[in-house]
Amino acid sequence: MIQLRQAGSIVPESSFCLKNLQALDIMNMFFDNNMVPDTLSNLQQLHTLGITNTPITKMTQKLSSLGKLQSLSLDKCSLSYLPNLSQLKSLISVNLPNNQLSELEGLTNVSSLSLYKNQFTEIPYIAVPEALRRLDMNYNPVMDMSYALFFKNIT
Repeated sequence: MIQLRQAGSIVPESSFCLKNLQALDIMNMFFDNNMVPDTLSNLQQLHTLGITNTPITKMTQKLSSLGKLQSLSLDKCSLSYLPNLSQLKSLISVNLPNNQLSELEGLTNVSSLSLYKNQFTEIPYIAVPEALRRLDMNYNPVMDMSYALFFKNIT
């Protein structure tokens, strides 16, 4: 695991050259041009990606190439868009609080989903709703809850 927590520093491009890295935690930093680089796709062994309090105006489409990713946490990143996550079949935990997201596509086997403090007006579609055990949508302007009827295992 690598933790990068140098307040105000730019995330070094070399962080994405460690091909056997399994966990990456970035906090209080910046990406060049506030864009997560395509070289993120070099981290093919990555199981856990956490980025906190780091502004991101654009998340790379290459995120979907991280086939072993199980946990994705993007907290306080000012995100308004995420690419389709349908290729991430191993992804079971998605934590996206304190962003500006209003839609999310491609969730398949997610068992834990936190969308706390975003802009969702409805619950995002999940391909296998039976897998979902935990859903946090507090502080969203949710207007349509009809899809929630398909979540049979939420406690």
